[in-house]
Amino acid sequence: MEIKKILVILVLGLFLSSKSYAESSCLKMLNGYVPDDNMIKLAYLTKKSLTFYINNIRNMKDIDIKGYGFDDSMANQIEKKYNCPKTKFVKAYNRYGIPNPFKINGKLLKDYTNQVIVLEK
Repeated sequence: MEIKKILVILVLGLFLSSKSYAESSCLKMLNGYVPDDNMIKLAYLTKKSLTFYINNIRNMKDIDIKGYGFDDSMANQIEKKYNCPKTKFVKAYNRYGIPNPFKINGKLLKDYTNQVIVLEK
């Protein structure tokens, strides 16, 4: 009977520690990756999702961000490799170069630059 209790405690301990490792793995990757990539305006991480807001204006034109690798394949890789939540990529600007009016934490997207925002709730 005691061995079963020890095994249950051990399994729960491993499960809980792997979850916190996964969360820190995702955040560690973001903190190392986002500041060095000028195409990323903002990475917004919550418990349920990770949204990258991508600078999609180059030479005064709207580019296809999928052509730069910001696609479902990259999202799946980020989710699996770093154990991040559901990941998606969103254009930061409309096709005319005007910032999209997204509000993150009460602040407009245009006011952020190469940052990682983590919502803890």
